[in-house]
Amino acid sequence: MCHMCHAQKLYNNDIGDAGIEALAKATINGAMANVTFLDLSVNQIGDNGMAAFAQAIKPTSEGGSGAMAHLQVSSLPNALNRCLETWH
Repeated sequence: MCHMCHAQKLYNNDIGDAGIEALAKATINGAMANVTFLDLSVNQIGDNGMAAFAQAIKPTSEGGSGAMAHLQVSSLPNALNRCLETWH
């Protein structure tokens, strides 16, 4: 993963739950800390994988890990939208 990149296009990479969970763990450890744009569309990510990713990027003030603090959320897979709705 690129530590200096601001955009990561992971579009159409057959990423599944195991892949996004690994990405979540990597972001908690500082990977992609400067990313402001992340494209995860057209993958095979289910609810469990997105729940793990949502917890990783959830702000620390809301009980999450606070990874990828600069990420601007604009378009999300349906599974992540459901996870994020529980934050409010």
